[in-house]
Amino acid sequence: MDGEAANVNAPAVQAAIADLNGVAAKTEGLGQPITVESNPRKTLATAEIPLAGDGTDGVSEAALARLRDDVVPPTIGRTAGTKANVTGMTAGPKDFNDTMKSHLPLVFGFMLGLLGFHSIGGITSWLPLLLFVILIDATIVRAVLLPATMKLLGEWNWYLPSGLKWLPAVRHESAPTRDEPVREPVRA
Repeated sequence: MDGEAANVNAPAVQAAIADLNGVAAKTEGLGQPITVESNPRKTLATAEIPLAGDGTDGVSEAALARLRDDVVPPTIGRTAGTKANVTGMTAGPKDFNDTMKSHLPLVFGFMLGLLGFHSIGGITSWLPLLLFVILIDATIVRAVLLPATMKLLGEWNWYLPSGLKWLPAVRHESAPTRDEPVREPVRA
């Protein structure tokens, strides 16, 4: 968590940081130790508050929500002249995903506009066609045509044009030769 103030050593700010430590220590999902550091100009303080969970699971996100909703507002958030931002390894991806989800309809609408889509009153007129195309793609193309084409092309499936030789070479483990014994699993 980053907090800005004219002077983070001011008594009101220091009292808010102490309150933050006390409230965080009693809040489920927030761990210890809580460390606070400030920049040389004393205009920014960073508090590191460990969260429960692995950083990306529901436990971490619940702890992040408690930090943002129950810990920061009544402590640093109520101190005049301060600004608090909750950041970190859990907050960053969570905020990014939330932003993407909230803007996805706009992006989708923009792309449909670029592709020249014009609404004719709803999706019910083109939904059956879309489902038919998905069915054809999933069954005929991916289940029949693609495997048949790969079988016909053989090693040419993996042909790499000379302009792409800079890509790293990926090698798979070779199959056992006839001289190497194949080990059978031991049954108890």
